[in-house]
Amino acid sequence: MTADLNKKTFFLISGASRGIGKTFAIECAKKFKPGSVIVLIARSLSGLETTKSEIESKTQGLTILVYSVDLSVYDAKSYSELLKKSLKESSTEPNDFEMAFIVHNAGTIGDVSTKAKGLNDVKKWDIYFRTNVSSVIALNCEFMRVFDGQKKLIVNVTSKAAVVPFASFTEYCAGKAARLMYFKVLAEEEKDTLILNYSPGPVETDMTVDVQKNSHDSGTRGMFESLRAEKTILTTEQTTAKFLDVLERNEFKSGDQVDYYD
Repeated sequence: MTADLNKKTFFLISGASRGIGKTFAIECAKKFKPGSVIVLIARSLSGLETTKSEIESKTQGLTILVYSVDLSVYDAKSYSELLKKSLKESSTEPNDFEMAFIVHNAGTIGDVSTKAKGLNDVKKWDIYFRTNVSSVIALNCEFMRVFDGQKKLIVNVTSKAAVVPFASFTEYCAGKAARLMYFKVLAEEEKDTLILNYSPGPVETDMTVDVQKNSHDSGTRGMFESLRAEKTILTTEQTTAKFLDVLERNEFKSGDQVDYYD
């Protein structure tokens, strides 16, 4: 399967209310054929409405649906109902589309103020992994079930932190590593599905601001301070352009992790 986006597409993206997810949603929407359906999910309904308005101002012939979703409480049944609702509200069926495309972008940074040796609260770990791993897997499984038999493109927004340890990023590194391996195994098993793990690089978002402010590690704080001072931190537009270029070149093998700097 190729990663050509110029198709009548069912497109779902999580974390679409701000940051990378918002820019991904807007720029991907420009590529789709009229008749495509775009489903935007995140916790902030007002943020989603803003993303929707921006897409509508730059495209024509698309159906755009927004749903407020909290990944920490959603399970397979919830996602099944969401997908069913989106098809009903758009008056479509799974086989109406040339491609089903999902971007798993939503995620949280976790506790960056505590060292690894102090993260002993099992309940907090359960919540973190449910939000960033288990819920993502449940959504992906339901997406694949609903669009069984259709051409599918799956993107996991990952990080260099999935394979390289960073001080103060204990939860983030662990969650990204688990999520990355799930999608790599999925690629081994589902040869008719194209899967990309995309690392967007250090981007100017609320998440990196939070790390710079709250990380217990001076080296980690200093890294983001330097990126901002030297104006080398990436914009969401820059990493989105690279992401679309990776898809259009279609030179990656399904399951690969591709970094902005590759």
